[in-house]
Amino acid sequence: MRGIVPATVLITLGVLFLVDEFTYIGFGRTWPIFLIALGVAIAVQRSVRPKDATLPPSQEVKRG
Repeated sequence: MRGIVPATVLITLGVLFLVDEFTYIGFGRTWPIFLIALGVAIAVQRSVRPKDATLPPSQEVKRG
């Protein structure tokens, strides 16, 4: 999940420029979608913990 933010930025900008080019809706009206997509990507990246990450000693589950 390391590259989700740059990928989201590129894909969103590409889609918004395509919408600007091929429809009557200009980029000036669609740029907030970019901010929403960026925020979602950052939230997803922060919420997903890598599989090999270990918990700090204070959060480890004690058994026994």
